[in-house]
Amino acid sequence: MIPYISAIIKKLYTTVRLAIPDHVRHILLLFIATRSALTLIGVASRVLLAPYHGHEFVWRYSKHLWLDIWAVWDAGWYLDISKNGYAMHLLSDLPKYVDPGQNSTGFFPLYPLLIAIIGFACKSHLVAGIIVSNICLLASAWLLYKLILLDFTEADSRRGVTYLFVFPSAFVLSAVYAESLFLFLSLLLWYLFRKKRFTGMFFTGIFMGLSRPAAMFVLPALFFAYCKNINFLWRKIDWKIFAFLGIPLGYILFSWYEFRLSGDWLCYEHIKQAAWGSVWSNPLSVLANCVTSRNISALLNGMAIAGASVIVLVFYKYISLEYTLLGISLLLLPMTAGSMVVPGMMRYASAVFPVFIACAIAGRNQSVNTFLTSLFLLLQGFLMVFWCNGFSLII
Repeated sequence: MIPYISAIIKKLYTTVRLAIPDHVRHILLLFIATRSALTLIGVASRVLLAPYHGHEFVWRYSKHLWLDIWAVWDAGWYLDISKNGYAMHLLSDLPKYVDPGQNSTGFFPLYPLLIAIIGFACKSHLVAGIIVSNICLLASAWLLYKLILLDFTEADSRRGVTYLFVFPSAFVLSAVYAESLFLFLSLLLWYLFRKKRFTGMFFTGIFMGLSRPAAMFVLPALFFAYCKNINFLWRKIDWKIFAFLGIPLGYILFSWYEFRLSGDWLCYEHIKQAAWGSVWSNPLSVLANCVTSRNISALLNGMAIAGASVIVLVFYKYISLEYTLLGISLLLLPMTAGSMVVPGMMRYASAVFPVFIACAIAGRNQSVNTFLTSLFLLLQGFLMVFWCNGFSLII
């Protein structure tokens, strides 16, 4: 009987192994391993650090701790928008630590819209947010593998996916944040561009423009890549250039909606300036202030962005000039909003895929790969503790 059962199990294992491609198994294994470890770290740290918060812990969105750890800081705004829509004043107590004048118009709509749709089916907006983020994370891993494979080897593609999951701030890609959605759309946009599917690229751009303001920072690198493809001969510019209008169109659609709500076409920019402290700044000056700061949050975020930028620049000959320009744009240009974005810069970096490609190239050296992977995993566990407990080291 036992040999018979063993044979059945072996046959099932072989069938599943043959049915699921190696790279998909690699993605699923990394996803399960990292998310399980992060959940354990989050739950344990919440329990152990509860007496040491120094303030009442306000982020309580679920009685189930293993779910609740994935929603802190801006997650409350996304949950509020998904339940109540946009308004010029607070409609619920879901957002926590709200400063005077802050309201939901300071957040882009696509992610909370997806939460609302999924939440209608599963009856929990928190669970819906976690589902949306993790689906986008898995899809991003698959697209990253495919995109790297267009230029590099199978081994490079697998390493790139590994770095996506072990990146120090990659836990936010499973949280109720818009980063995983932005990463997915960014990868999809570039994959469609590389495959010359410009209609799909146009519609993906619209969704990107509705997901995060950083979508506009993708355009310079994308336009450079297009010009490179036509050998910088302006007479070769054709209708495909209109595919680039998707991103600004998405941004304009959101601006139009907020105009209907507030009477202000620049409502998003104005609310960020008035209530969040956004101010036009030189990003290099902001970065320099961070890496010389005595504030531990500013210092760590600044060093993380500087380190990621260095990796992208060092390997620019390998990853291409367009990916280098994309990486530097997404890492540095958010700091044009000033110091208000600094505590979130490590979080933003988790959605900058050229960094993962550069790390994959660096990881061709086994010693470097082992060092980076080990360092990133240690930092990820460390940062997860601070983030899910609501400390402002990373928000």
